[in-house]
Order: sequence, then structure tokens, then C-alpha cells
Amino acid sequence: MLAAGINQRRHMQGIAAVDYLRNGLWSLTADQRGVTALEYAMIASLIATSAVSIMTSLGANLGSVFSSVSAAF
Repeated sequence: MLAAGINQRRHMQGIAAVDYLRNGLWSLTADQRGVTALEYAMIASLIATSAVSIMTSLGANLGSVFSSVSAAF
């Protein structure tokens, strides 16, 4: 009789642990703060990539413009 009570208590503790983990995982999926931060990071990386590519393509043209302006003086 005592062994049955111990086994039942262990079984209930196992169920409680599974419920605790399940509730914790559901709370992580409900939290939207990480998603917003990820969206901002993706937007910032897109802007940085665009800025670098534009500056790289315009860099050669600006170099020639500055050279011609400095040669004029």
C-alpha cells in the first residue's frame, strides 16, 4: 500500500513537471518582444546593406568628381 502511494506521488510530480514545461513553452510563444526586436534587426541590416552597396557604387564616381574639382583649382 505504501509503495502504491509513493508511485502515485511520483506520477503526479511527473505530470506537474510536464505541465510546468508546457506552460513555460506556451508563455515563450505568446511573448512578442523578441519578434519585434528581430524585425528591427532585420530592417537595420537591410538599411546597412543598402547603404554600403550605394556608397560602393557611387564611390568611384565621387572620386572622379573630387579629382576634377581639385584639378580645376
